[in-house]
Amino acid sequence: MQATSVHTRIELPAAIATRVEEGCRGLQMLPAVAREALEIARDPNCSILEFTTLVERDVKLAADILAMSNSVIYSAGRAISNLHQAVVRLGFRQCKNLILSTSAASLMSAVTMEQEWIREILWKHGFLTAILSIHVNRLLNVGFRGEEFTAGLMHDWGRTMVASCLPELFPKADDLSFVET
Repeated sequence: MQATSVHTRIELPAAIATRVEEGCRGLQMLPAVAREALEIARDPNCSILEFTTLVERDVKLAADILAMSNSVIYSAGRAISNLHQAVVRLGFRQCKNLILSTSAASLMSAVTMEQEWIREILWKHGFLTAILSIHVNRLLNVGFRGEEFTAGLMHDWGRTMVASCLPELFPKADDLSFVET
């Protein structure tokens, strides 16, 4: 039996396509350092020194890794102030998850202050789904190695893109009527 794939292409009306294109112009998914860090972290021969040297070029990213390594979850009461030690404590997988999370959150910067609640809901929903995906992977022993976090974080990416590219239209298109407990 041969599986067939049917690809359906949906044509957007020209006015909508133009508006989306204009709204997304200049939108960069990941900063250069974040992209490079994710790429080198995939290499099994990547050294912590190589990774930290790259991450140090992005002050916010380095600070986020240090902050996470000193959080209650990871620190066990022992604070560190060295990025190398922070990466050792967290591991490459958790550092990659953090890079993806902070980059996804920064994408929402186009959302106006009046619509800050949209950013918060979408960010929280994606992050909680990512964490839940990790737990399901562990519980069911599925065997993913970090992909589950990315899948959970990105599962509602269409909403994030519309909110980022067309923030003035998003509340009319999506009322975010889901409840998370």
